[in-house]
Order: sequence, then structure tokens, then C-alpha cells
Amino acid sequence: MKKKKQVSILAVAFLVAAAVVGTTAAYLTANSNKQVNSVAVGYDSVEIVEDFTPPTKQEEETIYKKSVRVRNNGTVPCYARVYVDFSSSEIRNISSFSLNGTDYYSASRDSTDFSAYIKHLPDNWQFIPDNSTESSLAGYFYYTQLLSPNDISDELFAYVKTSYTDSNPQQYDIIVYAESVQTIGKNGQDNGWRSTWLEFLE
Repeated sequence: MKKKKQVSILAVAFLVAAAVVGTTAAYLTANSNKQVNSVAVGYDSVEIVEDFTPPTKQEEETIYKKSVRVRNNGTVPCYARVYVDFSSSEIRNISSFSLNGTDYYSASRDSTDFSAYIKHLPDNWQFIPDNSTESSLAGYFYYTQLLSPNDISDELFAYVKTSYTDSNPQQYDIIVYAESVQTIGKNGQDNGWRSTWLEFLE
């Protein structure tokens, strides 16, 4: 009888020990868990948004719709700039841009008439000439207002006209290229489009 009682006490003691070990194991397991937290980094990304209706055929004077704007597809505000050129300098020299389809201005950066186009750019666009002392900015059209995520810029131009005089109509391409930069500078502040681009390009 005494022996039985001792066995029972030992059995109870074993169960208690097992329970304690189990709890300890669970405690240690809980403390050894690894939790991985992902933190997303903001990014800037722009897309050229076009409304383009190619001409059915090239004529002596060919006019077609080509609206150029820029959309911010990123997650942070950004500034955008656009480079525009023609695949043929000959075509560029006989082509012009318009915002309203009535007033056209030379698209040729080699022409003195190009300055007229620059003077008539939409309010939020600015062009930095190829011969600018700010060489890193030269040759681009800059959107001077910041674009928040999903914002779309004003039109840079909406129509293109090519007037053939001494040359025969020919196929060509218009090259439109866009870049963006985040608006926050090294000091953590928005320093405006020009300073932001200069800081980024230096």
C-alpha cells in the first residue's frame, strides 16, 4: 500500500514536471519567433500620356492631333521634364507645334522662330535652351508644378503641323521622352523645380 502511494506521488510529480517543461518549451518557442516587417520605399515614376491620331497620308501641309502630357505613376510627389525631337532634322525644321490647333510655332530649336513657341508655352511649362549655362538642364521642357501621385500635367502641345515645300512628304517619328525626380531635396524640403533638378543632376 505504501509502495503504491509512492508510485502515485511519483506519477503526479512526473506530470507536474512534464507540464512545467511543456510550458517552458512553449515560452522559449514564443520568444524565439521571428517577425518580419516590410517597409515600402516611396518611388517616383512618370508616364507619357498621349492622344495621338496619325494622319491617314502625308500631304503638302499635314496636321494631326498629338497631345502630350505626363502622369505621375509613383507614390511620391515629383517634378517632370520632357525631351522632344524628330527623327529627321529636315522634318523638324518644317514642323510646328500648337496648343489650340490655330496658332502654330516652329518646332525647330535651330530656328529663330522657336523662341516664339517658347514664349507661348502653357503657363506651367518652361524650356531651357540648348545653349544654356545650366548645361545639365539644357534641351528639356520642364513642368514647373509638382505632380502628386496620379496627377497629370497640362498639355505641352496638342497638334503638330508639317509643311512640305521643296521636299517630298516622308515618314518620320516624333521622339517624346520623360524623366522625373522626387521633390524632396537633401535638406528635406521642396526647393522648387529648378533647384531640385540641379541638385539631382549635379
